[in-house]
Amino acid sequence: MVDSLSNGIMKNTNDDKENTLLDKTKQDKNKEFFSELLRRGGPLFEVGFSPEHLFYQKKIMKDANVHGLYFHEDAKDSIYDAAVNYSTSTGREIFGEVAERIKNKEIPNGDFVFMSGTMVPNDKVYTGLRKNDVAEMGTFSGAVSVRDLLDRSDELGTHLEEFAHRALRVVPELNEWRKKNLSSESEEIFMGALIAKYFPEIAKYEHERIKRVYKADLTTDWNKKLSNKWISEIEEISNNILRKKGIKIKPKPKPKPDSIMDKPKIEPKPKPKPDEKEKTWMEFIKSLFN
Repeated sequence: MVDSLSNGIMKNTNDDKENTLLDKTKQDKNKEFFSELLRRGGPLFEVGFSPEHLFYQKKIMKDANVHGLYFHEDAKDSIYDAAVNYSTSTGREIFGEVAERIKNKEIPNGDFVFMSGTMVPNDKVYTGLRKNDVAEMGTFSGAVSVRDLLDRSDELGTHLEEFAHRALRVVPELNEWRKKNLSSESEEIFMGALIAKYFPEIAKYEHERIKRVYKADLTTDWNKKLSNKWISEIEEISNNILRKKGIKIKPKPKPKPDSIMDKPKIEPKPKPKPDEKEKTWMEFIKSLFN
């Protein structure tokens, strides 16, 4: 069936309905993604997360080594410099897009999270997990790649990391703690321990990543003790902040086996009441904090 528009363009209404359904499905999946992230990401993520400060790269770059970046309030000049002088063409392209979008006022001058195009929730286009790190896991039933199954956890963990970086800077109590306890490098190592705790299904991958990039072994007794101490301290500070805001504190999650088979349980979405309007995605994300 077609409708004739006043300008003579023919519009296929069946295609419109199909596109609307696809958009609705994508919106529902995004709601599910951020609901799971808030449920599993811990109090540090919760105090740092803000959907208004989240932006995604417009292009999928499979060779990009960095999948998420947090830009603090003083980062504008360094972004423009990196757009021209970064050591790799991939880096110049990423920073170039950020600089251009800041110039066009699509993105604020600072205090925002910028995600690689590979980190768009549920895109299933490309995963940032390295093939070699998960190759030994093989496939399920000879068909389903473990790497693909871990893609969602990798996306969740990357979002957690970047908004944890944000929390450690925009929340005064956490910023003070960061300055006393973390250098730039130890902060990155700490993020690996944080992701491994909240997403144990990719703990092995995170441990290997931190060991490869930062030459630090998170599995030693000393490092486990130190990272657990740090996590306990930032959880306590974050929970106190949430209490002051009147936000109910979630119970600590029970330890899970380190298995990709432990899929998080997604609660069924309640049917809206007849007089209840469907919330937009942004309204839904905001409502999760109330």
